Parts: sequence; structure tokens; C-alpha cells
Amino acid sequence: MAKSLLLTPALRRELKKPLGRIGGIGRRPAFLLVVGDESSRRLARLKPDVRVFDCKVKRRNVAPLTLKPTYSCSNPAGSITSDALRSLAKAVANPPATVRVNGEEDLLALPALLLCPPGGAVAYGQPGKGLVLVKADQKNKKKALRLLARFREN
Repeated sequence: MAKSLLLTPALRRELKKPLGRIGGIGRRPAFLLVVGDESSRRLARLKPDVRVFDCKVKRRNVAPLTLKPTYSCSNPAGSITSDALRSLAKAVANPPATVRVNGEEDLLALPALLLCPPGGAVAYGQPGKGLVLVKADQKNKKKALRLLARFREN
């Protein structure tokens, strides 16, 4: 496996479109994985199974969540590293858990969707749009896999 996957310019444009439904979360899914600091704050009352955060909102530093990170990893902007994938997989296998990302967590919603158990969902913030909820069903997992296959290996 590659050490990291790098976002391409064409894919960057495509990922500006939400992967799922924009809006609030009605009923809490069986497993809730949240990517992003602001999303983690907004959904704290639902007690997510896994939270992934980088202490940044719109690339500006924010106060850290009052959560002790269970796992930490390095993941530079525009990439998905093997370190981040390992930390994410460990967190999903051992909830409740948090993953503190040194770098940027935005793209980790894609592998999070692949790792999320059936009946679960991934929530993340879409800049300028709102909260996005993506069900971890076969259709969405296949879409995430197709998108990940278009990243450039490094």
C-alpha cells in the first residue's frame, strides 16, 4: 500500500459537492462517526462513537475539543496517510474513541465511510452548506471507494 494518497485538482472540485444529505440528524444512527471540530461540537449531545478532529475550522486554529485523544496521527492537507488510516481503523474498532489529526482531517470522511459499520453513518461539515450525513450503506461505500481510487498514490 502507498504511504499516502494525494488529492488531485479534478477530484478537489468534485469533493466540493456533499456526499450525502445536508441538514440535521434526526435519529442517532447505530454507529456515529463525526469528522471535524465544529461538527464534533454540534453533535456532542449525541455522543458520537468516533470523533476525528484537527483543532481547526476553515483552516483557522480553534480551541481544542475538551476530549482526550485516544489516537493521534499525522495527515497533511490534501492527503490521506497510512498513519491516519491506521488510527481511524483502531478508533472504529474500539469506540468510544477520538482521533487527533496533526494536519488536516477533511478528507478522512472518505475512509471513515468505508470503515463505518453497517447501520452507521458519517457526519462532517461542508463549508458554506452545513452538516452532511452519509449513511454507511453499500451504495455510499462504493462511491467512497471509487473516489479514493482516483487519488494519486505517493
